Amino acid sequence: MPINNQIYDQQARGWWDENHFLHLLKTGINPARCGYFHEILTSRLSLDPSTLTVLDIGCGGGILSEEFARL
Repeated sequence: MPINNQIYDQQARGWWDENHFLHLLKTGINPARCGYFHEILTSRLSLDPSTLTVLDIGCGGGILSEEFARL
């Protein structure tokens, strides 16, 4: 089965639309994911997130990067 990358173009507006199913990733999953990564960075790696740079490549709408930028 070929990979359909057109889905990203078709669903692009959905990442930021509060009424779209993709927005659930931002509101439902991101708090746990961001919390986990924050814990790893600070407790396990002893890093200060405010001193780091985030590079987001090919990660959908970049909704996790937005959370990292707030750190």
